[in-house]
Amino acid sequence: MTLLSQAAVRSAIALACLLGLGCGGSLQPTASQESTPVPVPTIDELPFPSDDAPVPEPSYEPRFGEPVEREALYVVAPVAGGKNLQAVSLRFDDGEVWVRSYRPVAAELQYADKRVVVTGRPYTNSPYVQSVAGTHFELHTITLAPGETARDPVPQRIPAPPFVENRVSLEARVGLWAHCVGRLESLDSLDDDNPWWGEGTLALSDGSTLVMDAIPFGDDPPRVQVGDTVTALGLVLAPEQAGAMPGLGGPVRFCTGRVERCSMDDGWQRDFGRK
Repeated sequence: MTLLSQAAVRSAIALACLLGLGCGGSLQPTASQESTPVPVPTIDELPFPSDDAPVPEPSYEPRFGEPVEREALYVVAPVAGGKNLQAVSLRFDDGEVWVRSYRPVAAELQYADKRVVVTGRPYTNSPYVQSVAGTHFELHTITLAPGETARDPVPQRIPAPPFVENRVSLEARVGLWAHCVGRLESLDSLDDDNPWWGEGTLALSDGSTLVMDAIPFGDDPPRVQVGDTVTALGLVLAPEQAGAMPGLGGPVRFCTGRVERCSMDDGWQRDFGRK
């Protein structure tokens, strides 16, 4: 062994002594000893936050998604429901529905019942904020979709949904509002435990029976009589099964006879325009 290698060995031995690895003339590895098991604390020994621990501040800010450009059907509720909600919604071909606003937007009435192309950001509201459940939409731009024609003149009030008097025209309005005209066959509140809402049936001109729900009763039930010809304004609902009859949801409003703009121009529905 050369002097240089002997010096290296002596240095290594000295370093091993300093690190507590043992001293000696050999640096051969030794068998490791069995480690002592670490005791696992019981549930009573685990630390828990005290009552004085800081509580995270709740976030009231909405959570935004990525900007999008999508084609949708622009739907305006012609009448207000609970808490004066008269929403504008965007209905997509895949079945999604996004809330555009809680009240009709005067500058966008020309798009009612039209297919539109919108850009903007979808978002969901904080659970600490009172709002309608579901996805909302922050609108950036809106234009008519290819193939749609503009309304002329531009409407100054919500356009009236068309009359529906048979099953064929009813099925064409699924997802949209309609004035359904027929003979009122039944109308009653749901039950004694829920007197605020009712249900009923309407016979259309072709003999089809339209089932209606979400009929507001409250302190002022509909002022129509079973057996009368009535207009029922409501949202046409897709059937639960293929081939079944669409239904009518709401809030459903009634007028005696064949009435255009049934319940649409009541005083409590005129205050709109806020985004």
